[in-house]
Amino acid sequence: MELITNQKLQQSSERFLNGKELSWELQRGAILLDIRQPRQFASGHLAGSLNIAFYPDGFARQVSSFTSTGRPLVLVCETSLERLAAAFSLMQAGFNVIGYTELNFSTTLETFPQLTVRQLWQEISQGKLQQIMTVVDVRSQAEWEEYHIEGSIHLPYLEVPRRWQELESRRELTVVAAKRYHSLTVLSFLRQNGFGLVYEVPAGMPGWARSGLPIRRGK
Repeated sequence: MELITNQKLQQSSERFLNGKELSWELQRGAILLDIRQPRQFASGHLAGSLNIAFYPDGFARQVSSFTSTGRPLVLVCETSLERLAAAFSLMQAGFNVIGYTELNFSTTLETFPQLTVRQLWQEISQGKLQQIMTVVDVRSQAEWEEYHIEGSIHLPYLEVPRRWQELESRRELTVVAAKRYHSLTVLSFLRQNGFGLVYEVPAGMPGWARSGLPIRRGK
């Protein structure tokens, strides 16, 4: 049984999908899972990919929160060792990893537009928060109550997959978090679900606090 498992793991993690094969699998319902770290993903990624950065502890649980085990996965990653470790973790959790792809065959990579905390404050000062923008804070309840941006919406990270429809897709969405990999996961998930105008704030809420910008405390 162990030998069969190892063979299946090797076959899944070593199968390369070119552009045509990838397009076919995505049309059949596969998920493109980019497991690279935030800096790499933010610098350019394949359109429609879901970013959940690979960390050995809790990786498969996070993937389970944002997609179903019933949908095949195609991985995008930096190294073959990372790909093997991620595939093993996912297959143990019941996912079907059908292969991997790379960025170099694609001439068009997507990036999320970014705002510095000062730029976000300027947008808010101009009244956009009331008119066309929604700021979504995906930190924990305790972090939110410690401080948050006046007028922002609190939607904890792991609640996004079941509550994302509460957000208005026609508005500009700016996601803020305590950790960059959380904001990129949420942004990529929202983009997958039809949200076109989504913005990242790389410095997140820690950067907002360090800059001395206005905050609200409590609920």
